[in-house]
Amino acid sequence: MKDVYLVDKCNCHKCVEKRLKKAYKHFKFPILMGNRLIGQHWVLNHIEKLEYCDKYDEYEPCSCCGTVVMANELYEVKPGYKFCQSCRRTYDWCSECGGLHAIGRLREYNDRRICNRCAVALNIVICNDCGRAFDMANIASYLMGKVRNQEQYIHLCNRCAKVPNRIRHCKECKKAFPIEVLNVNCHCAECAELQRCYFNDYRFKPTRFYFHKLSNENPTLFFGSEIEAAYFGRHDIEEVNDHVLNTLRDKYGKTMMYGMYDGTIRKATGNYGMEIVIHPWSWNFYKTNGVDILNDVVYLLRKHNYVADKKGLGYHIHTTKAAWGTYQLYKLFELVYNNKVWFELASGREENDYCKFNDRHYIRVAKNKTNTNRDHYSAINLNYSNGQASNTVEFRMFAGSLEPLILHKNFELVYSLYEYTNKYRDMDMSTYFQFIKNNKPSFKCLNEFVNVKGLI
Repeated sequence: MKDVYLVDKCNCHKCVEKRLKKAYKHFKFPILMGNRLIGQHWVLNHIEKLEYCDKYDEYEPCSCCGTVVMANELYEVKPGYKFCQSCRRTYDWCSECGGLHAIGRLREYNDRRICNRCAVALNIVICNDCGRAFDMANIASYLMGKVRNQEQYIHLCNRCAKVPNRIRHCKECKKAFPIEVLNVNCHCAECAELQRCYFNDYRFKPTRFYFHKLSNENPTLFFGSEIEAAYFGRHDIEEVNDHVLNTLRDKYGKTMMYGMYDGTIRKATGNYGMEIVIHPWSWNFYKTNGVDILNDVVYLLRKHNYVADKKGLGYHIHTTKAAWGTYQLYKLFELVYNNKVWFELASGREENDYCKFNDRHYIRVAKNKTNTNRDHYSAINLNYSNGQASNTVEFRMFAGSLEPLILHKNFELVYSLYEYTNKYRDMDMSTYFQFIKNNKPSFKCLNEFVNVKGLI
């Protein structure tokens, strides 16, 4: 190999570094230094072990990047800290925590520079237009939408919000929003979602859920439900779905329910259909208004040739996870999974791939409030579809049906389990049967169903 670089003079730190920089500029590693073929790793391991020459005292390393430069080229930015010219333009200290950060990550606030972490701790927000920092009292936040289920906001200070045509009002809710938040129809994200008259794809998640309750109550337990139904008519499936959803929306408003596509319907029946998701109700709202709403939904689906009693279709009920205590969840799993046969008969659905009675780690599940099998197909499900813990306790053990008595029985069964596990210590089926009989006014459909089927 040709001797491309020969070290034959001073071997001090600065002199070697200078020659290596020259070698970097003209050649690529490995290079031949004297009679040795060296690479980049050799420089890193040996450059600090080299001897120093008399000129070394004229050089000092930068406190930030470590580059050795002439001492008169360093700037003392803080006692004991000297930066080179490049680092002086790029880095600075946070006035709050004292940490060293890139200047682009620091925010100007009251003639001080603070990092992003300190800004969050002090409730300081950056205006998206002017880039200045303000406390929450002097800035307005507007919801732009969701990205990967994380809400994204735009922040404007009072000065930037006064720019002409910077803020406009949503046509539907009349609230003020930055112009980029509104769509072409001048609707905000929430109102635009409510304007959707067609059913959504499987990954659709609403901007928010609407919790319906009576005006004189403040409950912690809410019930949301999902009805899976396949279409067996002759008309276009999308037109029928839109017609059904529009009819329900016109009668009960835009915040009561929405529709979405579910691939399991096609897989189970061979036909397309939709899943109607009803926003959460309190128990008193369900008994007062929800019974009639559910009856109308079922009637409309049956009228337009939808079917829900095919194998593979289900009826799911979500309840607020925060309303369930840890010990209460343990008792729920113990009661249901130790009496699997009875609950299969009562729910009308045998164990399958979408409804598994296989999570026997009651203590771990109740403590962590998440299923151990890392999916969302347990009969009592505590997970999202990605395996992460959800905010609800979902009962997936019910067979699909468009019979009003069956759906009301399911609601009452879930509420009876909540009340029984909350009030009783021992999970015994005979005690549970007696509890249902003693509360017949609250569980009318459930009592009628189990008596007709001979389950008690």
